Amino acid sequence: MTSDVCEDIEQNHCQLYKDEGYCDWVENIKEQCRLTCGLCGPSTTTTTTMTSDVCEDIEQNHCQLYLDEGYCETSTAVMDQCQKTCGLCEDDDSEG
Repeated sequence: MTSDVCEDIEQNHCQLYKDEGYCDWVENIKEQCRLTCGLCGPSTTTTTTMTSDVCEDIEQNHCQLYLDEGYCETSTAVMDQCQKTCGLCEDDDSEG
């Protein structure tokens, strides 16, 4: 049974794969990274129901790499996944 939910199964590297162009020709990447690769189609709307005001990094392994490589400024997916590392938290007064 195929799920109708359009999401990335691969949790760590989809943005990197997209940036490297793999979404265009690697079938496995197309299957594992449907959302990031933009393969959901216009009629599919996916809403992540994690209504939390917590500003944190969803991506757990590569945010610092993405920041170092400049993706925090150019990739909306990285901005969404790495809010804290990219410095996008509105109230980041918790550091002191």
